[in-house]
Amino acid sequence: MAISMPVRLALAAAGIVAVGAAWTAGRLTAPTAAADAPSAAASSSRPAPSADPPRRGGDAGSPTQQAALAAAANYIAMIGSPQVLEPQRRAQLVQQIGANDYRPQLSERLEHEGASPVLAGLRDDAERHLAYGYRTVPVAVAAQHYDGSQATVEVYTATYVAGSAQPATIGHGTTVADLLFESGGWKLAGYRTTGEVGPMPAGYTTPGEGWRPVNGQSVITITQNLRDLLSRAPAPRYAAP
Repeated sequence: MAISMPVRLALAAAGIVAVGAAWTAGRLTAPTAAADAPSAAASSSRPAPSADPPRRGGDAGSPTQQAALAAAANYIAMIGSPQVLEPQRRAQLVQQIGANDYRPQLSERLEHEGASPVLAGLRDDAERHLAYGYRTVPVAVAAQHYDGSQATVEVYTATYVAGSAQPATIGHGTTVADLLFESGGWKLAGYRTTGEVGPMPAGYTTPGEGWRPVNGQSVITITQNLRDLLSRAPAPRYAAP
């Protein structure tokens, strides 16, 4: 069953880390321009994920695999950021990162996600100048497929959500980004979350129903200090517009 990013955020905000994704469980049905790339399940010999945060910058215009990994991490961070809260910034984001044929679908999708209850609450906080936080942090990346003109990249992420009425919560998961190299750079041609979790943090077990801390609680709840930090501190360079 496919679960959208807004639903996943709602689960995190309610205190549930529902693993099947970080933008969490299985957005597996969205068609993409690179749909014929091999799936994660079909690739038993895929490279181990990089432990280093991907870098954003000038190599995004290169048709190399490293540039594709960096672009995927950057784009997933950007669509999991406050940029999706405002129509004008969403429109700019679509033009900036979307492949030509994917832009209409990306625009519709981000508009739908930006209208979710969780993100609507964060938008209200922003309009009232209250502290809030919404950030998706790429932890590691791995290439499922790469051929110089198309790439499919797994991005393991941590997503932080914090509103004015609650402390910050964090969810983990995997987002798969499909990329096309066009107009001199890598562009997003689709993305979906999978049923696979990202790298396991210390102190976690992975029972069949998903990640849970070893003490049995269903979510990591972080103090209001993190919410305030997310509100005032800039995002890392790879997550910057």
